[in-house]
Amino acid sequence: MISTSDLMGPDWNFLADLNPDPALTFQSFSSLQPSGLASLVPHPIAGRLQGAARACRAARRRPDAILFSHLPMAAAVTNLARRVIAPSVPQIAFAFNFTTLNDDLRARFFARAFRGITEFVVYSTYERELYAEAFGIDPDRMRYLPWTMETPVPGPENPMAGKGPYVCAIGGEARDYATFAAAMRGRPDLLAAVVARDYSLRGVDMPANVSVFTNLASAKTWAILAGAEAMVLPLRDGKAACGHITLVAAKLLGIPVIVTDSIGIRDYTGEGRVAALVPPGSAEAIKAALDRLFDNSTLRQAAKDGMASARQEHDPRLWLDYVREKAALLGPAR
Repeated sequence: MISTSDLMGPDWNFLADLNPDPALTFQSFSSLQPSGLASLVPHPIAGRLQGAARACRAARRRPDAILFSHLPMAAAVTNLARRVIAPSVPQIAFAFNFTTLNDDLRARFFARAFRGITEFVVYSTYERELYAEAFGIDPDRMRYLPWTMETPVPGPENPMAGKGPYVCAIGGEARDYATFAAAMRGRPDLLAAVVARDYSLRGVDMPANVSVFTNLASAKTWAILAGAEAMVLPLRDGKAACGHITLVAAKLLGIPVIVTDSIGIRDYTGEGRVAALVPPGSAEAIKAALDRLFDNSTLRQAAKDGMASARQEHDPRLWLDYVREKAALLGPAR
């Protein structure tokens, strides 16, 4: 199994540490450290093309190889290289998730660039139909797998330690921090921590009871989450398919979650699996949910009680089972 990625370094080997089967091997190619002429080109496309070409050449040498690309741009670039270098090698577009689909020109490029990919892995059932329609892909080639991860390990340093009880909001994609800020103005007695990227906070005026942290290391981020009374996940609309990582992390740590009711993440929020669902853009609903949470110890205990089931639902071995399934079906086909 040969991976290409825009986010992970060359030492990353997707799921290799969990794999007990010596016959199933993992190799990764990253776009983050281009070499030679590619390193002289300032645009990231040079590294992407170089990493994709190297992965395709490696796959061509293996009769049982399968290419796994991670994220949509890596999927497109890898597939374009695969068509030329290793057209008989199957490709799985893993982590196939878009924050927005508003750019028609970009969508037309992707629709062409995705042609020939064997299967696409999405993290919500809603995205199966959404992307199938957007890019003209057969829905049967869209496979839903839940987001999986190991239980986060908080670091020893929590920037909110000693300040008193607090709630947190973490993440940058498709977030509605303006609504969260308005909700926190209605609870001046309650502290909050926001961990996000600068771009997701532009134009947002946070009240004095909210501490903002940007570009924070993961260990400190998980420490903030683990120490919080609750996490609020404010999404910008009722269709956003974002927030999977922080939502699952909170569930694994037993932290109650108040989340925007979005069809894009209902696979993770249904059947009482979160403390509260609130309508998009409603600061009053977030405030009311916080009031209920602090008045009801049962809701907080329910999050603790759900940790074991969360570990089962989001066990990374679920992804490994999928990879092994594809290796058995597609590897020998060549």
